[in-house]
Amino acid sequence: VDKNTQCIRLAIKGAGEKKIGIKTSILEEKQLACEMLESYFETFNDKMYKYVEPIWQSAVSPLLQNLYSSGIRETSANLCPLIIKCLKTNVEKGNIPESHVVEMMRVMIPQMVEAMQTEQEVEVAAVLMENFHE
Repeated sequence: VDKNTQCIRLAIKGAGEKKIGIKTSILEEKQLACEMLESYFETFNDKMYKYVEPIWQSAVSPLLQNLYSSGIRETSANLCPLIIKCLKTNVEKGNIPESHVVEMMRVMIPQMVEAMQTEQEVEVAAVLMENFHE
């Protein structure tokens, strides 16, 4: 076990107590990546529209329900209203059609609702609800 791995013991039904290792450095990197994306959207708002779909598909969507870190779920939830704001700004500027925002929302909303329904931590559920409202 190296310094970036955290070990925990779990009682597994039918198998007894087992020890598993979780690479905490990877979790920290994912959360940092979400925090950096949040900063980019806040700083470059309208200029990020070209990257919205790949960011949603590769980062935000899968991390909304990350099993191992509430921090990752929270920071990925914070990206949702920033993505919509970015798209809406670009519609107003005439850079993209309004249908692009509608289509993106059709993808995002069900996934956010599912994340809210399955979230076990009250604080993260509250962040999801707050960002859904925005």
